[in-house]
Amino acid sequence: MDLENVLIRPLLTEKSNLLQNGVSGFKKYTFQVASDANKFQVMQAVKALFQVEPLACNICWVKSRKKRNLPISKKSFQRGYGVKSPWKKAVVTLPKGRSIEALESLGAGET
Repeated sequence: MDLENVLIRPLLTEKSNLLQNGVSGFKKYTFQVASDANKFQVMQAVKALFQVEPLACNICWVKSRKKRNLPISKKSFQRGYGVKSPWKKAVVTLPKGRSIEALESLGAGET
């Protein structure tokens, strides 16, 4: 797998912003990664793309969930269920005093 295809996108949520401003001094960044990527590939991709050496990487699967379709009008009885696809999430820990400037400039580090 190419290192460019390992990281799909950074996750910029309220919880990930709290992890970036870590109390202990360690900054943690959250990414959506390819479904067949492992921890070592994610750490290599972060090192190659952002020029920082990560300390650790934790990976988990985000489960799929049902998505209900609402009726089109009051007379319509068409209801159905869809499914959102499961995806893989990685949390990368950087050493104290190090950060990813590209993500900090997106406003991810502000609270």
